[in-house]
Amino acid sequence: MDLLTRIEKGGTGLETLMERLPAAIFPDFQVDTRLVLPSPIVAARRFAGLALTLLETNGREEREAAWLEWQRRSCAFPATPLPPDAATDIATDATLAWLAGRDTGNGPHAATNVLFATNEQGLQGRLTARLVPGRPPCLVPDPAQMPFFTADAAFQRGLGRAWRHAGGTLGGTVLWAIESRAGPVARVEGGSLSAAFAFVLDELRRRDGRLRALMWHLPRSRLAVIGDLAEDGSVLPVAKYQEKLEAAKGIKRLVVPAEDLGTVRGLAPELAVRGATTWQEAARQARRPHAWKTSISALAVVLVTVIAIIVRMGITAGAADQAATLLRQSDDAWQQDPVLAGQLAARSWSLHRTPQARQRMLRTITGGVRAVLPVDDTEVVMAYSPDGARLATAGESGVLRLWDPRTRRTTVTARLADAKIRGLAFSADSATLAVALSDRTAMLLNPATLRPLTGPLRHNSPVLSVSFSRDGRNLATVTEEGTVRLWDLERRRLSAPPLRTEPTGGTTIVALSPRGDVFATGGLDGKVQLWDLRTHRLIKTLTSGNFVVNAVAFTLDGARLAAGGTNRVIMLWDVGTRKRLGTLRHGQSVTGLSFSADGRTLASSSTDMTARLWDMATLRQRGAPFDRRGRHLTAVAFAPDGRTLATAVSDGTV
Repeated sequence: MDLLTRIEKGGTGLETLMERLPAAIFPDFQVDTRLVLPSPIVAARRFAGLALTLLETNGREEREAAWLEWQRRSCAFPATPLPPDAATDIATDATLAWLAGRDTGNGPHAATNVLFATNEQGLQGRLTARLVPGRPPCLVPDPAQMPFFTADAAFQRGLGRAWRHAGGTLGGTVLWAIESRAGPVARVEGGSLSAAFAFVLDELRRRDGRLRALMWHLPRSRLAVIGDLAEDGSVLPVAKYQEKLEAAKGIKRLVVPAEDLGTVRGLAPELAVRGATTWQEAARQARRPHAWKTSISALAVVLVTVIAIIVRMGITAGAADQAATLLRQSDDAWQQDPVLAGQLAARSWSLHRTPQARQRMLRTITGGVRAVLPVDDTEVVMAYSPDGARLATAGESGVLRLWDPRTRRTTVTARLADAKIRGLAFSADSATLAVALSDRTAMLLNPATLRPLTGPLRHNSPVLSVSFSRDGRNLATVTEEGTVRLWDLERRRLSAPPLRTEPTGGTTIVALSPRGDVFATGGLDGKVQLWDLRTHRLIKTLTSGNFVVNAVAFTLDGARLAAGGTNRVIMLWDVGTRKRLGTLRHGQSVTGLSFSADGRTLASSSTDMTARLWDMATLRQRGAPFDRRGRHLTAVAFAPDGRTLATAVSDGTV
């Protein structure tokens, strides 16, 4: 009342009063580490947040519609099927209880701090959750504290994963809220809060258990948890740390995904930053020992430990040690041989069933990776030899490596001058390897030794791509200036004058048809063009537009042509009739294309961090995409047997 009187005397209107309420009543709620705050403070903050939301007229109808949608979908993660109106009943009961001044139950509470980015700015909030026993098991945004709350699909997906991993056994409804200094948060985007939700739900489960009096670890004060949850419970990297850390005032310990540990420590050296690979590990990092319970129970712990050691001596202790050793060996083998890593983790699980062993087994099963080749390069290009005996990889370092796909080891390595390698291609008999170089040359090498078979084929600008004809007699090259050259390899000279595909140049990639009658080009102007290999005349321009063509590929019989680029679309044509067969879509730019030997499947790679398989009979995606978590894919290649797919990843691996 004193605050209201002062504001009214100063001539301040209602809107100004509402804007000042949060800071005036409780200016820095993070300082108070109590899980349950005094009811007047809670009521004032709820009222202030509700008032601010109602006063903000922009998008009010959208927020109201979103809140009604949350009511309908608030039980999207139930342990058991719910009646159709259960979500609305839960929200209504909670709102009426708040307005009447009644608590919705005596269930446990849990809370932690969170850091997230909204509107390109960092924001610190406090995530609180309370369990209402005896109600349907599900997650509900507390209508008393989260009026008109909205969220995107990524946030809801992360919430579902947190519930499945940490809250599925809770016997009641969980009402949750996220508040900042200004009151309840109106909108959250992204999945970076899902690890924090898993920790809070796990804390509710611990506090709801019959043995809660024996809890020796409590949530740390001045703590924040960041991380996105994967389907297997591992913690995925997130972005926008610069904005989030700017809002970390008062935070002393920060739990982040293990892959982000170095980045965060570099940005905030004053924080105690801890990394976690799974949500269980994040929860452990977020807790501290309960001081008086730990000290009082110390003697009992020692006695129990001594007894346990005596009981487990011999076979049990030896099995646990062996399991731990196998787990370390699994981690060491993961980068080079994921299959072996999974087998070692399975053996560790059979000896000692730990969450770590389970997580590593799931990592192998869900990953689908047969092997990871440490190319240690950028802008990686690659090519399989038609006989399947070799896989060639190279990049901007100028180092060319040949791998044995069976043993996954390098057979020969060579550095080609000081030039960047932009393209690779094997001849049909696997006896010649062509290399496109940034030093304005193309080279023909012996794959067994990587020694030149002849002198360099010289050009006027850096060479971007190379392609053999099926009979091995011709080689097509494209240079940075947009010129296509066709070389007679028997005579080691041009079979025709250089072909300037456009007056301004712009062609960056070429593919020769296996039939030996046409070749296709793609360029910076979005044009995909078919040319007569004998006369070098343009047959037809298949497409053009405001995008860049990154890849073109023929089927082995030359009947179909595929092209893809920065327009996120893969286009397919019948080469004989020049008619469009259809289009396929990625989330971002298409970077590579490769047909299987039988022509029934097309593989594609993209900067949307996936490789996909497409059925050429139905023009639909076949199976789930191959996901290289958080990394762009720069190229893709089918092995000749059609059983293995190689993808080049922006982190320097294949």
